[in-house]
Amino acid sequence: MKKLLVLMTMLLALTTTANAQKLNDDQRDHVIKNLIGRMQPYGNWYITTTPVTWYEYWAVTGVKKHTKNTSVSKAAIVLDGEQKKFCDVLNKEGGKTFFLLLSKSEAFEACNKGKLHDDVSNISFDHGFYVKMSKKNYQYLTGK
Repeated sequence: MKKLLVLMTMLLALTTTANAQKLNDDQRDHVIKNLIGRMQPYGNWYITTTPVTWYEYWAVTGVKKHTKNTSVSKAAIVLDGEQKKFCDVLNKEGGKTFFLLLSKSEAFEACNKGKLHDDVSNISFDHGFYVKMSKKNYQYLTGK
């Protein structure tokens, strides 16, 4: 009986911890609006001028990949497939392709023109990833 009580207590603790790590819909919506809001025009696109953060990655994908000692405001350093998943989740919810990954060459060019808050030497994508959307889609989502 005592073992059963301990097991039930452990399961409750695990469930509570897992639920505490999920963002509610309002928090998630706020994160996505902020992501869009910090995009700046660049050519025919709007781009994030700083890399996607761990907090944004977590809010969008629901996957908490950073450790407890990692600042959630730091750039999310994830594999290419996980970067694509970030955009895929957003696009699936929107019902069309709004978000795309900024390619390395696009990021390099944007950085050289002073559009990214990053140093050209850091554009290795070992320091995070950026997203973009067309001006038309940006206007559609923001009304601007």
